[in-house]
Parts: sequence; C-alpha cells; structure tokens
Amino acid sequence: MQVKADTAGLKKFRDNLAKLSKAQVSEFTEEAVKDLAARLLAKVIKLTPVGKKPDGMKETIEVTGKSGKKKLFLTARAAALQRAWAGYVGGTLRRSWTDGELAKSGSTYSVEVFNPMEYALYVEYGHRGVMVPELKRVLHTDTRWTPGRFMLTISERELQRDAPGILQKKLTAFVKGAFNA
Repeated sequence: MQVKADTAGLKKFRDNLAKLSKAQVSEFTEEAVKDLAARLLAKVIKLTPVGKKPDGMKETIEVTGKSGKKKLFLTARAAALQRAWAGYVGGTLRRSWTDGELAKSGSTYSVEVFNPMEYALYVEYGHRGVMVPELKRVLHTDTRWTPGRFMLTISERELQRDAPGILQKKLTAFVKGAFNA
C-alpha cells in the first residue's frame, strides 16, 4: 500500500513561520501588553468610587424674630459642613489612575497601572475613621472600620480571567495577518 500526501501547505506554513522576525514578534507582544494595561486601567477607573459631600449640609432651623416674622437659618453643623466642603469636587481619585511606560526584563514585558494619590491605598484596602482626602484632614474622629473597595484587586482578577481569550484572538489575528501578507 502506498500513501501519497500533499505537503505543499505544510511547507508554506513552515516558510511563513520562518519569515516572522523577532522584531515582529516583539512588536506584537508589546502591543498585547499595552492593550491589557489599557483594559485594566478602564476597569479600575470604572470601579473607583467618587466622593460626595456629606448629608446634613442643608439642615435648617426656623427662628421667629421680634416682629413675628419667621426665617430659616442653617444649623451650626450645616454651616460648619458647608465651610469645610466649600469648593469640593469629587472624582480626584478616579481621575488620577494612570499607567507607566512599557518595561522589558529578559523575556518579560510589563506596564505598571497605579494611582499616585496618597489615600488610594486606604480606599483600596480600608481604613479606620472618617477620612476626607480632598480636605486633607479628618472631620469626625472615630474608630469605625471603613471597608476597602478593592477596585484594583477586582479589576486585576477580572483581567486575569479574560486575558487568555483576549490574547488568543490577538494571536490568531497576528498569525493570519503574517501568513496572508
């Protein structure tokens, strides 16, 4: 019995594989790492909480004057809160997320995703007391534990779960493009 096989397709595949340069593979890897970093950045920004002004800033009391006229005044607490929170704009932590430059060490590529705000760590993992980062002070001191939001931790886990599928699609497109060229 004699078996005949057409190896032309296999030879073409071998030749195309040999044509891929280290530069092309390196460029593909860099793009893939940057894409994963951008995806992580988008996820963590979406999960980062935005601060809001405290309740009670509009508490009023009604005072009747000598003439019998009634007027509304802010309570002392509400007035203090309004003074303390004047000019406050939330979202600083969310807007501060950024990514660093692509780094290569041996065959490992990396991009750091970070938040330079000094209080990002406390929002991520939790803290004691009531912290108002924009005011850079504590308005109410207490010993209650404020739980962390884990925005980066959760985003990293989601990306680790999704990364194999993302990379598989990118690799398939890269190989098809390289072989069809």
